[in-house]
Amino acid sequence: MPTLRVASMLFTTIGLAASTLAGASMALAQQYPGKPITIVANLAPGSTGDMIAREVGAVLSTRLAQPVLIENKAGAGGMLGAQDVVKAAPDGYRLLLTSSGLTAEQSLRSSDFDIREKLAPITDAVSISLGLMVNSKMPAKTVQEFIALAKERDGSLRFGSAGVGSAIHLAAESFLLAAGIKMVHVPYQGGTAVVTGLLQDEIQAIVFDPTAAAGMLQAGQLRMVALGGNSRSPNYPDTPSFSEGGLPGFDPGAWYGFFAPKGTPAEIIQTLQNNIAEALKDPAVFKKFSEKGFRIVGSSSDKFAVRINEDVEHWKRVIEDAKVSVK
Repeated sequence: MPTLRVASMLFTTIGLAASTLAGASMALAQQYPGKPITIVANLAPGSTGDMIAREVGAVLSTRLAQPVLIENKAGAGGMLGAQDVVKAAPDGYRLLLTSSGLTAEQSLRSSDFDIREKLAPITDAVSISLGLMVNSKMPAKTVQEFIALAKERDGSLRFGSAGVGSAIHLAAESFLLAAGIKMVHVPYQGGTAVVTGLLQDEIQAIVFDPTAAAGMLQAGQLRMVALGGNSRSPNYPDTPSFSEGGLPGFDPGAWYGFFAPKGTPAEIIQTLQNNIAEALKDPAVFKKFSEKGFRIVGSSSDKFAVRINEDVEHWKRVIEDAKVSVK
């Protein structure tokens, strides 16, 4: 009997503790937000991700009646900003805006960081399509002409990236695998440098975000041979999709999404997801993002989690098949 009584008391104590924690979590969620929120953008100032964080943050501030501050913490392939948020209190006041480049980074490097275990997904805000870009002097004007030229040059053509393991590096490796060709990889320090390298003909191609190269494309300095997506983009109606170009199913792209520290109450995650999704529908934000060719998503945290897992597994396959190494 004493044993049963002790066990009963133990279960009662555990139950009370669980109820107390649940109550505290609910109370925190009901009071949220009660102070300014900081969005850590693990991307450089002036980048696409930085712009997304600031545009969404401004509307979010109005909706939540609290200041939303943007803090740039680029470096180490996005890990610097990501680790900052991982270590933050799980209370919804320090968030991360990052890109799918972080899933590529973790897939390449052996570390204890796994975005699926360290962070809580809120929503993937937007998706962008990546395009195969060449110097305007490049004779190849279609995907098939480019593939033929690469084969003719017997692997001597060079493609650039923003660094080994960067999203555009692995996107280019995906293209080479899909096209059945070989090229020489030339890593640069960041996106601006790789575009400059293409303009100066140090490299012959990049798989890149057209938003970040819009000025050079419009000026005719660069030419986009093909663009990801199931159909032609209204922003680039003269550029065929990769499927049109003879690579059915090849659709290079990237996403930008919001995360919170692991352990953030579900109610707070839902509040943030709802408000970010509404911020993306704001007329000014929607217009600006659409004009840049972004596909606005704003999905649930569960759907975003599925997409992240698919990304990680995809990059692992690309890294293995292309024999990519940081060594």
